Amino acid sequence: MLQYQNIKWGNVMKKRSIIIVVFAILIVLMSLLFLYITANNKTTYTLNIPVISDTSNVIISSDNRKVEFNKQVDIKEIINVLASHNRTTKIESIQDFPINATKVITITISHKVGGKSTLYVYEKNSKFYIEQPYNGIYELSADEYNFVNNVLNGSNVGLDFYYNDELSKGYFDIKEIRSDYSIEDAIKDNCFVVNHAKVYNENLYEEFMNKYKSKQSAFLRLVQPTVEGDLIIYDIKYHADIQKVIIVIDNTRDKFTTSTDRIISLQEYDEIGTYKYKDNEYLIVYNGEVNDTNFESGNNVFVLTVVN
Repeated sequence: MLQYQNIKWGNVMKKRSIIIVVFAILIVLMSLLFLYITANNKTTYTLNIPVISDTSNVIISSDNRKVEFNKQVDIKEIINVLASHNRTTKIESIQDFPINATKVITITISHKVGGKSTLYVYEKNSKFYIEQPYNGIYELSADEYNFVNNVLNGSNVGLDFYYNDELSKGYFDIKEIRSDYSIEDAIKDNCFVVNHAKVYNENLYEEFMNKYKSKQSAFLRLVQPTVEGDLIIYDIKYHADIQKVIIVIDNTRDKFTTSTDRIISLQEYDEIGTYKYKDNEYLIVYNGEVNDTNFESGNNVFVLTVVN
């Protein structure tokens, strides 16, 4: 009889243990479900920065260094990187300045209608973030953080990112073109070539100008020799969204210019078009009105090539 009771009591205890285990599992599952629901019910924050056309300038600063960007092409690249991926987060920012962060970079964006947006880019626990005070804390990739850091330390924003869009697809970055690049290479590579009295791939020039006149974004690579035969390369891009003409000029092959002018540079203008001066018609980029006086002086006018 005692043995029977022990067996019976053992079965009861086993059932109780099973019930306890099942109950514990249910509690764990309900807790996980609660955490999941709570997490998904949190407010979603969206990074709030002005669009490019509403931005007058961007200032990036850290410690004793500060750089200011007023050119629309530079502003475009900075805003595009910051606003990429339509950043959202569920992590709220509840302070004026990041806490427990290292290498904090301040970005101040001025609005054309007045007011400013302040953002902080920083590193924390080997990850990178962009924080908008009393809005949200958003994760950045290492490449995005490095972009902001490089800009702060003197990187040419427009030149570094000039070739990162569909407009120049199919063309080498101008910095990668060989030093012994020839007229024949340029003709083969779909460049608009003006070789003294001869013109090649003129259809590319006409296509570019037609797009420009209809306010469509366009790209043209112009190649021409100096009097001595050294090649000058111009990359001409019209950004319809900011209504600016951005040109990159490669003078590195011109052996007859000074060493300080033998560089690759970026310039921004409002317009591109032709201007007749004396017996020739010139392709020019310019700001404001053009007349013989500022054409001769080069004041707000840059001559690209003769087109007649």
